[in-house]
Amino acid sequence: MELRDFIQTSTQEILEGVRAAENEDSAVAPASIEGKSIWTERPISFEADVTTDASAKSGLRVMQIAEAGGEVERTKANRISFSVPVHVNVRSGKEAPHA
Repeated sequence: MELRDFIQTSTQEILEGVRAAENEDSAVAPASIEGKSIWTERPISFEADVTTDASAKSGLRVMQIAEAGGEVERTKANRISFSVPVHVNVRSGKEAPHA
């Protein structure tokens, strides 16, 4: 899986989970409290082992453990850590105010 796909899928699924929880409990990522809008930026932190792959468009792929015929392929990987800022209480089509 390319790193970009991993980030996109993971971020979308995390936000979908937060929004589903918000539908069950208004204390989860509220958009407003007492009529006052809240625009809170939170980071989603990632840590992934990546390998380079000439066939990948980005050149980076998330390392996956795969077994073939009882043997594990050994590949050199680099670990990267990074965060993606998100506004969990912003819905599609709405923009967070600029600070």
